[in-house]
Amino acid sequence: MKDIKIREVPEEVVIKLDKLKGSMSRNEFLKHELSEIAKRNEVLEIETKYNELLNMTLKVIEKNTEVLNKLISFDENMEVSEDAESKEY
Repeated sequence: MKDIKIREVPEEVVIKLDKLKGSMSRNEFLKHELSEIAKRNEVLEIETKYNELLNMTLKVIEKNTEVLNKLISFDENMEVSEDAESKEY
C-alpha cells in the first residue's frame, strides 16, 4: 500500500471529519472515504448503462404492447366479421 500525506488541512475540517468518523480511527475513516471516491466513477458508469438498458427495455415493452393491441383488435374484428357472416346464412 502507498502512503498519502495531506498537509495544511484546516482545523475546522479536521474537527468535522472527527465527528463523521464515529468510532473508526481517523486513518481508517479516511481510507474508507478515499476508496468510495475511487469507486464513484465506476458506479456512475454502471448506473448510466443500467438506465440506458432500462429505457431500451421500456421501449420494447411499449412496442410489444402496441403490437398486441393491434392483434387483439384484429382478432375482435375477425370475430365480428365471422358472426355477421354466420347470421347471413
